[in-house]
Amino acid sequence: MNIICQIVISANKAEFIQAICAVIVAVIALVALFSWRSQKRFEAVIELLINTHKAKEYMELLRDQSAGIKGYASAMSFRKTLNLKDIENIYERRMTEYQLVLEAKEPQLSELYGIVLDMRTKAWVLFGKNNKFYRFYDEIISMSMGIYFTHTAMIFTLERLIKGGLSEEDIKICQDQEYNFHDRIYRKPNDEITKKIEEMIAKLEEERPIFFWSDYEEDNYTNY
Repeated sequence: MNIICQIVISANKAEFIQAICAVIVAVIALVALFSWRSQKRFEAVIELLINTHKAKEYMELLRDQSAGIKGYASAMSFRKTLNLKDIENIYERRMTEYQLVLEAKEPQLSELYGIVLDMRTKAWVLFGKNNKFYRFYDEIISMSMGIYFTHTAMIFTLERLIKGGLSEEDIKICQDQEYNFHDRIYRKPNDEITKKIEEMIAKLEEERPIFFWSDYEEDNYTNY
């Protein structure tokens, strides 16, 4: 009888030890999972923060009329038969120049826009739409689309002037529109769009030390 009791007790101890080990293994796995997730989120936040400057570069290039001049020669060589000096109509000349400058910048713009789009998607997947990073990249995309639409409107206005047949009043209206469109598209020191982008980046950079707090709760990432 004593032997049977000892066997039962030994079996119970073995099961108890196994149960304890299973719990310990589960806890370790859970801690490792949360550590891995926190590390991945941390790395993603750093990547999102670094690429804010790529977003700024994208907007500066898009809005810099002189930046495209670096690629202007290649754009002109692509259209070998075209010579701006041969275009007598001043409006057609300006329209062609606007288009060539944008065309010269397009490859780099496409590359930078792809980065901005990827970062917005990453911010949405990781943190949802209610965070500073998503709102930043979404605002950059929104502003760039506005600039492209304004550029299209400016080209349309110039096409009206090229076509002719307008009254003096309509010509004056179109000329004013072209000037206003040009003023809205191309960057000037400390203009509204430039200041807005710099302010948004500054706010994100102010939060950077928080990412290094060891006890920073995961849920707080949604505040970004």
